[in-house]
Amino acid sequence: ILSALFVLSALPALFLGMVAGTVVDRANRKHVMIGADLIRGVLVLGYLFVHRLDQVWIYIVITVCLNIVSTFFFPARTAILPQILARRQLLSANALAQLTHTLAVVVGAAGAGVLVGVFDPPSPAFIADSLTFFASAFFIARINTPGRVRASVQRVQQGVAAASSRLRSITK
Repeated sequence: ILSALFVLSALPALFLGMVAGTVVDRANRKHVMIGADLIRGVLVLGYLFVHRLDQVWIYIVITVCLNIVSTFFFPARTAILPQILARRQLLSANALAQLTHTLAVVVGAAGAGVLVGVFDPPSPAFIADSLTFFASAFFIARINTPGRVRASVQRVQQGVAAASSRLRSITK
């Protein structure tokens, strides 16, 4: 069962990675991240319905769905950084993003282990996990992107206009 879970968990990134990148490039990245977190927060609550071994299929389906949604979240997180940070801050921001992701996995797993060990059934662990996604959506919603996004779009438009005028002067 575990090997099937690992294989099924890897498939969304394999098959949807390119689609997710395209969606993230065309959509409002902040909205993609908020939507993904809200969906993941609700999905995690589905684990509360698993009580017996014959219901393990629910766990597998929810885990695959979580990985599908995460396939959209992580590219959006990476792509939004240049919109909200100066170029000189990107290296540090990417390193910090990777560090916080790793810490969340390690600390989250340890915290879940404690909650599962203390509570029977492990409902508080799933509720806490769900709340982390809702908290993340709340904080992402507070990110101010409009000014930098508009400025980035204006710079691109100015660059295209300048390149277009240079091309016209060369072809004359």
